[in-house]
Amino acid sequence: MNDIKIDYDNINVADIMKQIQADDVVFENSIPEESPSPEDNQASSEPSLQIPEPEYLPMVSSKKKRILLKLMKPFSPLIKLLILPVHQELRQTVHSLDYTNRRLDYTNKRLDSAVIRYGCLDITMEYVKLLHSLCHNIVVELTKLKIEEEGMRIKLRIIEKDFELLSRKEKALEKKVFK
Repeated sequence: MNDIKIDYDNINVADIMKQIQADDVVFENSIPEESPSPEDNQASSEPSLQIPEPEYLPMVSSKKKRILLKLMKPFSPLIKLLILPVHQELRQTVHSLDYTNRRLDYTNKRLDSAVIRYGCLDITMEYVKLLHSLCHNIVVELTKLKIEEEGMRIKLRIIEKDFELLSRKEKALEKKVFK
Protein backbone atom coordinates (compact mmCIF):
# COMPACT_ATOMS: atom_id res chain seq x y z
CA MET A 1 0.00 0.00 0.00
CA ASN A 2 1.14 3.46 -0.81
CA ASP A 3 0.84 6.19 1.77
CA ILE A 4 -1.22 9.13 0.65
CA LYS A 5 0.80 12.30 0.82
CA ILE A 6 -1.00 15.53 1.58
CA ASP A 7 0.61 18.94 1.44
CA TYR A 8 -1.28 20.80 4.14
CA ASP A 9 0.07 24.17 3.06
CA ASN A 10 -1.27 23.78 -0.49
CA ILE A 11 -4.15 21.31 -0.50
CA ASN A 12 -4.93 19.91 -3.94
CA VAL A 13 -8.07 17.77 -3.88
CA ALA A 14 -7.57 16.39 -7.41
CA ASP A 15 -4.08 15.12 -6.51
CA ILE A 16 -5.39 13.47 -3.33
CA MET A 17 -8.20 11.78 -5.28
CA LYS A 18 -5.67 10.41 -7.82
CA GLN A 19 -3.57 8.97 -4.98
CA ILE A 20 -6.66 7.32 -3.44
CA GLN A 21 -7.73 5.83 -6.78
CA ALA A 22 -4.21 4.53 -7.46
CA ASP A 23 -4.13 3.00 -3.96
CA ASP A 24 -7.52 1.33 -4.58
CA VAL A 25 -6.29 -0.18 -7.87
CA VAL A 26 -3.19 -1.59 -6.16
CA PHE A 27 -5.34 -2.93 -3.30
CA GLU A 28 -7.86 -4.59 -5.67
CA ASN A 29 -5.06 -6.29 -7.64
CA SER A 30 -3.50 -7.72 -4.49
CA ILE A 31 -6.72 -9.52 -3.34
CA PRO A 32 -7.14 -13.02 -4.81
CA GLU A 33 -10.54 -13.47 -6.35
CA GLU A 34 -12.76 -16.20 -4.94
CA SER A 35 -16.22 -17.18 -5.93
CA PRO A 36 -18.65 -15.77 -3.41
CA SER A 37 -20.66 -18.34 -1.48
CA PRO A 38 -24.40 -17.92 -0.78
CA GLU A 39 -23.65 -17.58 2.93
CA ASP A 40 -21.40 -14.57 2.24
CA ASN A 41 -24.17 -12.90 0.23
CA GLN A 42 -26.61 -13.27 3.13
CA ALA A 43 -24.09 -11.95 5.64
CA SER A 44 -23.22 -8.96 3.47
CA SER A 45 -26.88 -8.03 2.88
CA GLU A 46 -27.66 -7.90 6.63
CA PRO A 47 -26.60 -4.81 8.54
CA SER A 48 -23.79 -5.12 11.02
CA LEU A 49 -25.00 -5.73 14.55
CA GLN A 50 -21.79 -4.54 16.17
CA ILE A 51 -22.12 -1.45 18.34
CA PRO A 52 -19.48 1.15 17.48
CA GLU A 53 -17.10 2.05 20.26
CA PRO A 54 -17.79 5.47 21.80
CA GLU A 55 -15.27 8.17 21.22
CA TYR A 56 -13.73 9.24 24.49
CA LEU A 57 -12.50 12.71 25.14
CA PRO A 58 -8.89 12.97 26.19
CA MET A 59 -8.60 12.81 29.97
CA VAL A 60 -7.08 15.65 31.93
CA SER A 61 -3.92 14.52 33.63
CA SER A 62 -4.03 14.20 37.39
CA LYS A 63 -1.49 17.01 37.85
CA LYS A 64 -3.60 19.44 35.82
CA LYS A 65 -6.70 18.28 37.65
CA ARG A 66 -5.12 18.97 41.04
CA ILE A 67 -4.07 22.45 39.93
CA LEU A 68 -7.59 23.22 38.68
CA LEU A 69 -9.13 22.00 41.93
CA LYS A 70 -6.77 24.18 43.98
CA LEU A 71 -7.67 27.19 41.83
CA MET A 72 -11.39 26.52 42.26
CA LYS A 73 -11.26 25.93 46.04
CA PRO A 74 -11.68 29.64 47.04
CA PHE A 75 -14.74 29.87 44.77
CA SER A 76 -16.46 26.72 46.10
CA PRO A 77 -18.82 28.61 48.51
CA LEU A 78 -19.96 30.80 45.62
CA ILE A 79 -20.45 27.79 43.38
CA LYS A 80 -22.47 26.02 46.09
CA LEU A 81 -24.53 29.17 46.63
CA LEU A 82 -25.36 29.35 42.94
CA ILE A 83 -26.06 25.64 42.52
CA LEU A 84 -28.03 24.96 45.74
CA PRO A 85 -31.31 26.69 44.71
CA VAL A 86 -31.23 24.92 41.35
CA HIS A 87 -30.62 21.60 43.11
CA GLN A 88 -33.50 22.17 45.53
CA GLU A 89 -35.84 23.16 42.72
CA LEU A 90 -34.77 20.11 40.75
CA ARG A 91 -35.44 17.84 43.74
CA GLN A 92 -38.88 19.38 44.26
CA THR A 93 -39.70 18.91 40.58
CA VAL A 94 -38.54 15.30 40.62
CA HIS A 95 -40.57 14.65 43.79
CA SER A 96 -43.65 16.25 42.25
CA LEU A 97 -43.28 14.23 39.04
CA ASP A 98 -42.80 11.03 41.03
CA TYR A 99 -45.96 11.71 43.04
CA THR A 100 -47.90 12.49 39.86
CA ASN A 101 -46.67 9.30 38.19
CA ARG A 102 -47.70 7.23 41.21
CA ARG A 103 -51.18 8.76 41.19
CA LEU A 104 -51.49 8.12 37.44
CA ASP A 105 -50.44 4.50 37.93
CA TYR A 106 -52.97 4.11 40.75
CA THR A 107 -55.72 5.69 38.64
CA ASN A 108 -54.88 3.48 35.67
CA LYS A 109 -55.03 0.37 37.87
CA ARG A 110 -58.42 1.41 39.25
CA LEU A 111 -59.72 2.13 35.76
CA ASP A 112 -58.47 -1.23 34.49
CA SER A 113 -60.08 -3.05 37.41
CA ALA A 114 -63.34 -1.12 36.89
CA VAL A 115 -63.43 -2.06 33.21
CA ILE A 116 -62.80 -5.68 34.09
CA ARG A 117 -65.35 -5.59 36.93
CA TYR A 118 -68.15 -4.09 34.84
CA GLY A 119 -67.21 -6.00 31.74
CA CYS A 120 -67.66 -3.11 29.38
CA LEU A 121 -67.19 0.62 29.57
CA ASP A 122 -70.30 1.25 27.45
CA ILE A 123 -72.59 -0.22 30.10
CA THR A 124 -70.93 1.96 32.73
CA MET A 125 -71.43 5.03 30.58
CA GLU A 126 -75.13 4.19 30.17
CA TYR A 127 -75.48 3.93 33.94
CA VAL A 128 -73.78 7.30 34.33
CA LYS A 129 -76.21 8.86 31.82
CA LEU A 130 -79.20 7.38 33.66
CA LEU A 131 -77.93 8.62 37.02
CA HIS A 132 -77.35 12.07 35.56
CA SER A 133 -80.91 12.30 34.21
CA LEU A 134 -82.28 10.97 37.50
CA CYS A 135 -80.39 13.62 39.48
CA HIS A 136 -81.60 16.31 37.08
CA ASN A 137 -85.24 15.21 37.50
CA ILE A 138 -84.88 15.11 41.30
CA VAL A 139 -83.52 18.67 41.30
CA VAL A 140 -86.43 19.85 39.11
CA GLU A 141 -89.02 18.22 41.40
CA LEU A 142 -87.39 19.60 44.57
CA THR A 143 -87.40 23.07 43.04
CA LYS A 144 -91.12 22.74 42.27
CA LEU A 145 -91.82 21.58 45.84
CA LYS A 146 -89.83 24.51 47.29
CA ILE A 147 -91.82 27.00 45.21
CA GLU A 148 -95.09 25.32 46.23
CA GLU A 149 -94.06 25.37 49.91
CA GLU A 150 -93.31 29.11 49.76
CA GLY A 151 -96.71 29.71 48.13
CA MET A 152 -98.43 27.72 50.91
CA ARG A 153 -96.62 29.69 53.61
CA ILE A 154 -97.74 32.97 52.06
CA LYS A 155 -101.37 31.71 51.94
CA LEU A 156 -101.08 30.56 55.57
CA ARG A 157 -99.92 34.03 56.67
CA ILE A 158 -102.81 35.61 54.80
CA ILE A 159 -105.29 33.19 56.45
CA GLU A 160 -103.74 33.91 59.89
CA LYS A 161 -104.18 37.67 59.39
CA ASP A 162 -107.78 37.15 58.24
CA PHE A 163 -108.40 34.97 61.31
CA GLU A 164 -106.95 37.64 63.62
CA LEU A 165 -109.07 40.27 61.92
CA LEU A 166 -112.22 38.14 62.27
CA SER A 167 -111.48 37.39 65.93
CA ARG A 168 -111.08 41.13 66.64
CA LYS A 169 -114.38 41.84 64.88
CA GLU A 170 -116.05 39.08 66.89
CA LYS A 171 -114.77 40.53 70.18
CA ALA A 172 -115.89 44.00 69.18
CA LEU A 173 -119.39 42.72 68.32
CA GLU A 174 -119.61 40.79 71.60
CA LYS A 175 -118.73 43.95 73.54
CA LYS A 176 -121.48 45.90 71.74
CA VAL A 177 -124.12 43.15 72.12
CA PHE A 178 -123.42 42.31 75.79
CA LYS A 179 -123.11 45.85 77.12
